Amino acid sequence: EVHHAYDMNHHFSHGSPQSRDLPPELVDEFGIAGPPDYCIGRLRELADLGLTKLILLGGGVGMDREALARSHKLLAEEVLPALRAGSSSS
Repeated sequence: EVHHAYDMNHHFSHGSPQSRDLPPELVDEFGIAGPPDYCIGRLRELADLGLTKLILLGGGVGMDREALARSHKLLAEEVLPALRAGSSSS
């Protein structure tokens, strides 16, 4: 369904046809989204697999500005510091 709905003109856009068709299970399998503790745990799992470079995005184009700012703040102030602390003790 996602393949047929995909519109490259709205790639990584909040509320795009492809994002509306994503079931939560697909997001959980191929992405990481949720509260900081959950994201930290999932990102640590990837690091434990040997991944050393990841691209982290705090939100999509067209996302509510307040939600986007909160997402960026949580990423910068909670998730990244926890990951840095975890990597220095490993």
